[in-house]
Amino acid sequence: MLEQQSNYELDRIGINKLGIDELLLIFNLLTLYERLIAMRVSKTWYSILREKSSWLRVDFTEKGPIAEKVVQAGGSKLHYNVQWRFPSTESDILLFLRHYGGGCLKEIRIGFFTNTIVNYLRENCPNLRSICGGQLLLNKEDVLYFPTNITRCELESPPTLGYFAHPDNDEYIEGLQYHDEQILGLLSQQARLRYVKLDRFWMSKSAMISLASKEKPLREFQIINPIVSWKEFGSEEYLDEVLSASVGNIVTLKCLRIDCTSPSKRFVSQLYHLPHCIGHFENLKTLALAMFERDV
Repeated sequence: MLEQQSNYELDRIGINKLGIDELLLIFNLLTLYERLIAMRVSKTWYSILREKSSWLRVDFTEKGPIAEKVVQAGGSKLHYNVQWRFPSTESDILLFLRHYGGGCLKEIRIGFFTNTIVNYLRENCPNLRSICGGQLLLNKEDVLYFPTNITRCELESPPTLGYFAHPDNDEYIEGLQYHDEQILGLLSQQARLRYVKLDRFWMSKSAMISLASKEKPLREFQIINPIVSWKEFGSEEYLDEVLSASVGNIVTLKCLRIDCTSPSKRFVSQLYHLPHCIGHFENLKTLALAMFERDV
């Protein structure tokens, strides 16, 4: 009886006088947590949000409210705060996408990608335009293909043998090159890319030339703490040479952002030679450089 009365009162308020299209516009402004809560408000809202056509954007990185938890430990109580966030396992993400990720999905933001997740998106989300993620975790035996219609891609290079591995370690170098050159090669096949953001990627000249080899409408390219095969890694390639030979030839490129704010000398030194190649970017409208400032 109380539930029927509650639903009756809910149907009388202003928001439920809106049509489905108007409600969808409002729902798409909510965070993932808020949308999941909205599904519990009424049967009408649940039926709308249960449809895959309602989900144009999914952001697994969004956090919910902070709740206080109390745990009894011996004779005392411990108080601590816990913030809601979507489960971060591959199985939970895939289960969610099977329910809500369909042909209408246009953007996904996620903390990490796996081969299985990317392949699911390619096969089931043909209208996906934006992939914004953290690390792309791959095994050597993985066969991965990005969705064919993406226009925006943000990726972070996965760890190999750890941040403090010695640069002369052949296995360390091989791991970096394999993951990152494979991903850059896959991105080179995307003919509609307009925005690319790469964080801590190994950028060899050959891989970057492959990325820029085909005509594509790339307008903005952002690089964060790039790793380039300079003399410490057994060759003389520098960031300025790599960029001049690759993205410097893309006539549609209007914005280049390079962020070397990591305190590691490996990243900071890449900007020292960069002024020599700035003249190659004749079509740029925006050039943004950021470098870690060391204490004198």
